[in-house]
Amino acid sequence: MTSETDIFARNLDEIECPFCGCPDTELTAPFGASLSDETFRCRGCNSVFNWLKWDGDRPED
Repeated sequence: MTSETDIFARNLDEIECPFCGCPDTELTAPFGASLSDETFRCRGCNSVFNWLKWDGDRPED
């Protein structure tokens, strides 16, 4: 079974920009408009976007 920390780290590596599809993104804030999303910036097109932290998995305490 994969730990919650492993799931969180894996998802950070897989996040692509929803505007240009570039996989080169960086986490800029661990919390976005709500506790359930985080803010990323795309290094390709310089867009800022929110991303849902989890899909049914518990967040880290």
